[in-house]
Amino acid sequence: MNAARNVWALVCALFLCACAAAPQAGGVRVETVFAGDFDAPERELRLVIAPDLENVERRSSPRSAVDDAAYALVEYFRERGYARAAVEYEVLEQTAKLLRARFVIRAGPRARVERIEFDGARRFDRKELLAAIGLRDPSARGADPLWYSERAFERAVGALEAFCAERGHARARIEAPRIEIDAAGERVVVTFTVDEGPRYVLGEAPRIAGGVPALDATLEWEGVVGRPFTPRTLGTVRGRVGELYERSGYPDVRVEGVEVVLDDSGSAQLEVQLATGTAVSVSAVRLVGLARTRSSFARELIDVRPGATYDVRALRESFRKLFATGLFTRVQTSLAPEGAAERELVFEFEEAASREIYVEPGLGSYEGPRLLAGWRDINLFGSGRVLRLEALAANRAQRALASVTEPRVFGSEVQGSLSVFREVRDEPSFDKDERGAALSFLRNLTREARAELEYRYRRSELTQVDITDPLAQDELDDFDISSLQTALSYDNRDSIFTPTRGVQSRLSVEVAAAALGSELDFLRVQFAQSVFTPLSDNAVLGFTYRGGLIAPLGSTQSIPVQERYFNGGENSVRSFREDKLGPRDSGGEPLGGEAFNLLSAELRHALRGALWGALFYDTGNVEAQASRFVEFNGFRHGVGVGLRYALPIGPLRLDVSANPDPRRGEPDWVTHFSLGMSF
Repeated sequence: MNAARNVWALVCALFLCACAAAPQAGGVRVETVFAGDFDAPERELRLVIAPDLENVERRSSPRSAVDDAAYALVEYFRERGYARAAVEYEVLEQTAKLLRARFVIRAGPRARVERIEFDGARRFDRKELLAAIGLRDPSARGADPLWYSERAFERAVGALEAFCAERGHARARIEAPRIEIDAAGERVVVTFTVDEGPRYVLGEAPRIAGGVPALDATLEWEGVVGRPFTPRTLGTVRGRVGELYERSGYPDVRVEGVEVVLDDSGSAQLEVQLATGTAVSVSAVRLVGLARTRSSFARELIDVRPGATYDVRALRESFRKLFATGLFTRVQTSLAPEGAAERELVFEFEEAASREIYVEPGLGSYEGPRLLAGWRDINLFGSGRVLRLEALAANRAQRALASVTEPRVFGSEVQGSLSVFREVRDEPSFDKDERGAALSFLRNLTREARAELEYRYRRSELTQVDITDPLAQDELDDFDISSLQTALSYDNRDSIFTPTRGVQSRLSVEVAAAALGSELDFLRVQFAQSVFTPLSDNAVLGFTYRGGLIAPLGSTQSIPVQERYFNGGENSVRSFREDKLGPRDSGGEPLGGEAFNLLSAELRHALRGALWGALFYDTGNVEAQASRFVEFNGFRHGVGVGLRYALPIGPLRLDVSANPDPRRGEPDWVTHFSLGMSF
């Protein structure tokens, strides 16, 4: 990080020097000279004063710009521990086209903070108070130097007072720090005098002045009464009172003030001054601005009905449902006429474009270049239904999909989708052709979690089979597969393409059975979880686990090769090529297995701009039998480095992975070039 900053500083300094060396059209060329006693690179000093010396010709006096630059230099050195820093300057030459200035810097000794003390603190210990001002303990053994900065300790006064107030000490006072600098100017002791004052507790429910007694009696004060009085207490009280009245028919309610009484015993009392306005019921709901969307569909999403008491909760839920459709860029509401007891609620809409054509290029180390193209209408017939037509083409894969999605099945929060598909894919040891249809239902449980249920029928056919092992011949066939799958997923990552924090999880269970019309009977269970933790502003550590098993049921004796698991490739164990990790036939072709595990750890670090570097470790296995899933045998490994370059469609990725224990016929290292993160 420091190296990258230094490189950038050098580039900026060279640019500024170049600007200073050449006359600017209609401007003044500025040349600066530094002299004196200081320990700082001149290129960095020029960056410090650059804002003050820009556009000198526009200043009433160029000399004032030089004076400002000198002050900026003083602040620069004092912020870095040179408490006695001083800067003198002189203007060497001043013409209509040239300004030459000389800065004489006397940095003086650099002052290190030896101790930070807190006199008078009783309730809070020294460690807590140091954390409150954001400084490490300079007296700790092995601590890095803490250089004295007057401004940093001035800011600490406000931070300490806020810290005390947030813990109930509303009248805490912190005096300006006492600074003791030794004669040499190299050692500093800083002392804060702390007067915590009483710790105030809200002893009883706030009184409401100007409210409706019947409503006031329903207010809940759990978590407020009996707790320390802090600045957040006022916000909580205001919010609860306002929320209650807005839920109960008072859209014009105003909290005009909160009177606070603090007595010497440590008790806090509050009185809320309230202006309720008129109690309102909704006489009618009117929709304005709908051109493509049917009014009947929009009304289904609005929870406010004519004749109902105004309730802000119903209004918020209506906004949530309307924006969740993606059909609107703006929704606003108003009540009219103002001041009346019965008012019309007006929804004003701005509709989003409902149809789009999209083209998404891609790249995989196995598939090669790929292109996804599609057409989508998210407001079919003005009903909010989604029609999607999509096709993907790559060297080793082709896919076509058509689907219709109903956003609210029978007016519920459940989303339903019917799709038909066909996919042809060239796997390393066989080619697969699948076509079929699926009916799925999705329900968002929370903002991050959702549940899915899907029935899927597909015809799976094998072509161009390279497997020659006699033991595998019975597993090379075509099948009609009919299955039911349920899944739970959770995702709170901060980015889909380049996450820096958060968790993504998915658990699915699929059953195929003759009762569903399937020629295969099996149980499939899959689980995946990825965790991302920021180590700094420029570094992210990611972990992922993926695992699954498929076990034959009923009359099915073995799982056909096209339904098995494979491992190895750009998104799994990267020290192997596609599907090459795991059981193979006598000719070396991958056979797959009924179970697999994959674990990966990756450290990603920003290098420059959109370019990131990565260090990673992968390990995984493939088990021939599902019953051996938990034995965790046959794990193979990969360690490597990579580069990622962020693009709008996802990061362009180059990975080089080494196999620490290559076997006969396996490469020592493998290179993958693809689009998108491995997890």
